Amino acid sequence: MTTQTLVQKVEEKVLRLLAEGHLAIGDRLPPERELAEAMNVSRHTLRAAVKSLEHQGLLKIRPGSGTFVVGDHERPKAARGHGAGLLDEVPSLTHIFQFRWVVEPAIVAYAVNNATSGGLRAVRENLDLQLKAIGTDDKALWAQTDVRFHLLLAELSGNAIFISVMGQLASCLAICVDEAHLNPARMRLYHDGHGAIYESIRDHDAKRAVFHIEDHLKHLPWQENLRVSSIVPM
Repeated sequence: MTTQTLVQKVEEKVLRLLAEGHLAIGDRLPPERELAEAMNVSRHTLRAAVKSLEHQGLLKIRPGSGTFVVGDHERPKAARGHGAGLLDEVPSLTHIFQFRWVVEPAIVAYAVNNATSGGLRAVRENLDLQLKAIGTDDKALWAQTDVRFHLLLAELSGNAIFISVMGQLASCLAICVDEAHLNPARMRLYHDGHGAIYESIRDHDAKRAVFHIEDHLKHLPWQENLRVSSIVPM
C-alpha cells in the first residue's frame, strides 16, 4: 500500500470518528503516538493525514496544545479548504476575547428563551465532566470540556449562525485554555462560573445569565497576562 493510500485511509478513519460522534467540534485528538498506534500507521503518515484534514478545515493544529476538531465533517469536501474555518491566521488573544465579549453575552441571552430540555441536560452532563477533570487534575479533559461548554451555549441559543460561527472558531476558544496555568483551584473557579451561567439560563433569567458570562470572561484574560481594559469596551 502506498504512503498516499495510507494517508487517505487515516483521513477516512478520522472522518468516521467524526461521523459516528466519537469526536465533536471542540474536541482534541488523542496524542499523536497513541493515535498512530491505534490506527496502525507511522507518526509520519498520521501527520500527513492531519495536515490534509487541517487544510480541508476540519482540524486545527495548535502547537504545544494538540490538534482540535474545528470543522463540520458533513460539509461537502469541495466546500472546505483554505479559510474554511473563517480565519487564515491565528488571531491575537486580545482579538479573541474582544470577539467573545461581544458575542457570548448575546448567545446566553438568546439561550434563556430558546434552550431545550435536551440542550440543558447536555450542559449539565458537561459540567459533571468538568468536575471529574477537577477531581483527577486532568488538564486535557478540562480543556475539552471547557471548549465544549461554550459551544453548547451556542447550541442553546437556537441560532444557526451563532452555532456555526462558534463551531468554526472552536480552535480560538481552545487557545484561551492554557493548560500550563491550570490547577484544580483555577479549574474550580471556571467551573463555578460555568455553573452560574447554566443555572441562570435554566431559571430563565437573562439579566443574570449575561452578568455571569461577562464576569466569567473578565477572569479569563488574567491567566494570559492581558489587560482587562484592552478587552472590555469602556
